[in-house]
Amino acid sequence: MSPTSKVRPNMSRIARFTLIAIGILILLLIVLPLLIPLSVYKGRVEGELSGALGRPLRIEGPLKLTIFPELGLKADQVVVANVPSGQAPYLARADEVRITARFRALFAGRIELSRVEVSHPDFRFEVDAQGRANWNVAPAQSRPSGILDRMKTSVAEVRLIDGTVRYEDVRSNTREDIQNLDATLTWFGKTLALDGEVTDSGERIAFVAKATDPTALVNAKSSHVDLSLTSDLVQASFKGALKLNGPADGTLKFDTPSLRKLAAWRGRGLPNVGGLGTFSIEAQLSRRDRGYTLSDLKLALDDTTMNGVLTVDNSQARSRLSGHLSLDRLAVDPYILPPGAKRNMRATAWDTAPFNLMLLTVFDADLQLEIAQLNIRSLTLQNLAFPLHLKQGVLDMRIGQFALNGGNGALDLTVDAAQTVPSFRARLNLRRFAAKPLLAATLGVTGLDGSGTLNLDATTRGGSVAAMIKGLWGRGDIMLENGRMQGADLELGGRAAHLGAPAAATAPAAAMRFTSLRGSFALARGVLHNEDFGLSNPIVEILGGGTVDLSARTLNFTFRPRARLERDERPMNTISDFSAPFSLSGAWTALRHGTASTP
Repeated sequence: MSPTSKVRPNMSRIARFTLIAIGILILLLIVLPLLIPLSVYKGRVEGELSGALGRPLRIEGPLKLTIFPELGLKADQVVVANVPSGQAPYLARADEVRITARFRALFAGRIELSRVEVSHPDFRFEVDAQGRANWNVAPAQSRPSGILDRMKTSVAEVRLIDGTVRYEDVRSNTREDIQNLDATLTWFGKTLALDGEVTDSGERIAFVAKATDPTALVNAKSSHVDLSLTSDLVQASFKGALKLNGPADGTLKFDTPSLRKLAAWRGRGLPNVGGLGTFSIEAQLSRRDRGYTLSDLKLALDDTTMNGVLTVDNSQARSRLSGHLSLDRLAVDPYILPPGAKRNMRATAWDTAPFNLMLLTVFDADLQLEIAQLNIRSLTLQNLAFPLHLKQGVLDMRIGQFALNGGNGALDLTVDAAQTVPSFRARLNLRRFAAKPLLAATLGVTGLDGSGTLNLDATTRGGSVAAMIKGLWGRGDIMLENGRMQGADLELGGRAAHLGAPAAATAPAAAMRFTSLRGSFALARGVLHNEDFGLSNPIVEILGGGTVDLSARTLNFTFRPRARLERDERPMNTISDFSAPFSLSGAWTALRHGTASTP
């Protein structure tokens, strides 16, 4: 027999033995999980894990050894118990937990878990009335040394698949439910990184979290963290030191395209007004107890930017804001009127667009404000610095000084938005203001000009400008100096009896200049009553009185003109009347001239 024929049988026997060995190994791998009675070790495994967590852990389903695709264990229905005083039936529960270990590490006295997969985990996090959290899972202080103590254990990756989270805080009566949690935990040295996605109230949120000391976090201690959230509604990040449900200090950034939609998503309804859109914050956050402070604050809301320090106290049912804020500008209308509402510019009717003052009932406040420009309706106030107090829907502002239409003023304003129909109280003092733009903006009167002084103390109720005008009560006085009246010539009106041309006195082109125009008034149900009207210029002095129905925009006045010679030193009562008394009545955009008897 040749050498070649001798080698072939040897190689055939080696191949057969190899195939048999492989078959036996495959058979062992298939049968081995069935031969090892893991139920014997189930109680010990539960004990080891319970001791490591400091919380009872049960494996309610079967415990199995897995070979393919990797060596590991599979446990069904794993439950971690809640604290004895907890309300939920458990702290955590999972339908299935798969643990994959690196086989070679076992021979070196190490447990290296390459991957832990937790399917359908359900977490129930709670904070009781004393502020105690149920997730603090400190290991048991004394227990027999077990396998987890004798062997060095490490985990490379933990995956949470399709989980749910419920968070409840008894103190604030809040509850959050998170669905579809998919996340991966990985370790880089001592740093824990968690990234994934969740669904919260229908909003899908991607998140990334890194903690340098994750053990501290679950044991009520502080760790440096780097957090970020991203969704269609919000982008937020925090970098700093954090303790779960406790103090935090770091840098906060927050952006949303719609503050109103964001509040609705969080279950906090805001009024349906034109503002409350884009909102962003950049600040140093310091959280303590149930409140936080934002320092070095840069905040933007719609077209307004502000800087300063803001503290939010959440210890009561209604949040309370305090601090010092500087605003570049603030337009009030977008926060009290419906979206798209525009001011009624018609001179014959008041604006009936309803106010929505719900924002004044959302929080309380004690703020020191500085506002470079404040716009409300057609008024523009400038350079305001004042304290603002808001409590249970009642707003108080004491503005010591502001600029308005070339003059300056002071305003005390109280708004009670807690009632079904809001009420207002204003004490206003204005000096050296330009009368024409102010009267046009507030009353729609464009025919008076001059430098003015106004004192007003008034109250009203109403949910629109029209309702407020109709509900006016109060008193005040006004004086205009070195001005001009357009659309009515009172001097010509007095001479109309002699000239026979009364229409000319109220024609659109009619005009007269005056040195002073003055009068005091009382307000009742939107009607202004005056008895001491006085207008004078070098030629004539006109006295009078009457009523102005502000709501209907009509007036009914009687005037008594008298000659006034600038260089005549004789007493006024020695100068004969040069004209007859007359009246003006009707809508103030279409006045009618009439005769009046001498009193």
